[in-house]
Amino acid sequence: MASAPRTVGVIGLGFGRAHIPAFQSHGCQIVAVCQRDQKAAREVAARYGVPGVFERWQDMLEQTRPDIVVIASPPAIHRDIAVAALEAGAHVLCEKPLAMTAEEGREMMAAAQRAKRTAMTSFN
Repeated sequence: MASAPRTVGVIGLGFGRAHIPAFQSHGCQIVAVCQRDQKAAREVAARYGVPGVFERWQDMLEQTRPDIVVIASPPAIHRDIAVAALEAGAHVLCEKPLAMTAEEGREMMAAAQRAKRTAMTSFN
């Protein structure tokens, strides 16, 4: 019996848009994208068949509850998003730089350990 595809939410569509076809090619379902520029977000969502479009990452996490969250937002908010996503039970793939300070990075690592979830940064 095949398992259900992993669901993914992508926050930030600059570098984040490159993650969409990569996850899709591995059988994941992109359930939501999040970007302040809603026109651009709707265009990306339409191009890739993504049903959810959000302006606020908090709303995306709460309403879609993805298995995996891609963080490609401005680095100053990586820590807040990562900790919230991990606490919500998601695995996290975060673009570089991972955090603004070593302390923020340690907080993200501790949140992943508490949640027993994978958290990593993106290297290609």
